[in-house]
Amino acid sequence: MNHGGILEILNKEVLRARRERTPLGVMMVDLDHFKLVNDRYGHMAEMWFCAKFQKRMQLSIRPYDSVGRYGGEEFLVVAPGCDMEKAKSLAERLRAAIGRSPSRMRWFRSP
Repeated sequence: MNHGGILEILNKEVLRARRERTPLGVMMVDLDHFKLVNDRYGHMAEMWFCAKFQKRMQLSIRPYDSVGRYGGEEFLVVAPGCDMEKAKSLAERLRAAIGRSPSRMRWFRSP
């Protein structure tokens, strides 16, 4: 999901949370040193890499949560009904999922 798509979901979920008086978890996920991929391998590699990370995160969240690319190396996660404790747990699951991701693919390694 792109920037516009995730912001649309965020806006809808904010309205729903206000109306129903339920919590809404919102997280910004930032991939450290991600600019190096674009600088070294170009835009196509960056897009491929982002898709892999987004898929890994999507598999780690609940079916009714959403994750989308917010900016260069930033992703927004929207988690309806997610209070602070649940958000912390979700954030840790995402961190672990990204950490075990093959983020240093063989062809991305420095020579």
